[in-house]
Amino acid sequence: MKQEVIHLVIDDTLTLRASKKAPGSQIHHQHGNKPNLAQYVRGQCWVSLAWVIRREKQPVALPLLTRLVPGISNTGKRVAAKTLIRAVYRLLDGRKVRVLVDSWYMRRIFIESMLARGFDVIGQVRIDTRLYDEPPKRKKGQRGR
Repeated sequence: MKQEVIHLVIDDTLTLRASKKAPGSQIHHQHGNKPNLAQYVRGQCWVSLAWVIRREKQPVALPLLTRLVPGISNTGKRVAAKTLIRAVYRLLDGRKVRVLVDSWYMRRIFIESMLARGFDVIGQVRIDTRLYDEPPKRKKGQRGR
């Protein structure tokens, strides 16, 4: 009997806000290059987890959970994504799961946490990003790469 594969998708979206008082409201770089928006906009960053199913041969993404990212760093996005996975992990225990993500999430710490749960990760790694088997050794007092 062929085991059904569960596909989960993690993605982030920016909700534009005018108020500085909105929770998590920060200035973000607007990557969409939309001509009617400024290069930098105020908004909230949300990370969402969806389950992709086939309905009459057409894929449909069912939103499961969404989490507000408290800061503007990409690390916050990865922490939010790992939190969403942790929330549904017990429901998927023992099943074959593939997590589809974009390049912001394709970092060693995220990939290793998914592999530790037995999940496969599918995503594109940016050309300027390197994935290491082990972190490089640093000299005492050395900062950065």
